Amino acid sequence: KRNEDDITDYTRNITGYKVYRDNVEIVDINDPAIVTYNDLALPGGDYDYYITAIYDEGESVPSNIESVTITLPAPENPQAISQLADIFISWDAPVNRSLSHYKVYRNLVMIADDIMETSYLDPNVPNGTYTYHIRAIYSGGYQSALSADAVIEHIQTNADGITIPVVTELTGNYPNPFNPTTTISFSIKEAGFVSIDIYNMKGQLVKTLVNEQLDAAYYNITWNGKDNSNKTISSGVYFYKMRSSNYTATKKMILMK
Repeated sequence: KRNEDDITDYTRNITGYKVYRDNVEIVDINDPAIVTYNDLALPGGDYDYYITAIYDEGESVPSNIESVTITLPAPENPQAISQLADIFISWDAPVNRSLSHYKVYRNLVMIADDIMETSYLDPNVPNGTYTYHIRAIYSGGYQSALSADAVIEHIQTNADGITIPVVTELTGNYPNPFNPTTTISFSIKEAGFVSIDIYNMKGQLVKTLVNEQLDAAYYNITWNGKDNSNKTISSGVYFYKMRSSNYTATKKMILMK
């Protein structure tokens, strides 16, 4: 039987731990009772972790390696809706750590930064098809991937739901030649005063068809081949001229009897 006095104490005093990320020490824990650590606010990516124990005599060999993938979630359920001349974009916040703000992209070009809400109004967008994305910016400035697509075919309308043209334009008349009536088509991009007058080959005013304030919209107006005195005019070539604040155009038509 061995005497208890001959027993040597081979136990070691542990004083703490070291945590390593990707072979770089990130924290020195000086309390052996603490056996957890939160590595906060990391950018998305792949990471390898291991731990060593610190004894009076020195540092232990590394523990097994644990691999972790961190993904920064993008905003969810993006939607785009036409509202008159504007486009309203909304989305759901990702469920994750502290968010800083959002960035909004139209056709992969950033159009808004430092957005704090989960919506954005893109003002006065021309008619066309657009794809919107949103990116979440997390604390530390780390960015998520782009959200899913929010695609919209946008057509500007006024408060009455009438389509707003992209340009102001005197489109033409149909039929041409005509007898006894023809319809002149034109569009107004912005509300303003518009006039359309008809002249004969000598440049004399025959008929004033439009002379008033008009809202932005598409228009069709019919001429019945009569002058300002309500008399039927003779066959021939006539010119109709449209004027607005920033636009003037003249086209030709033929009255044939």
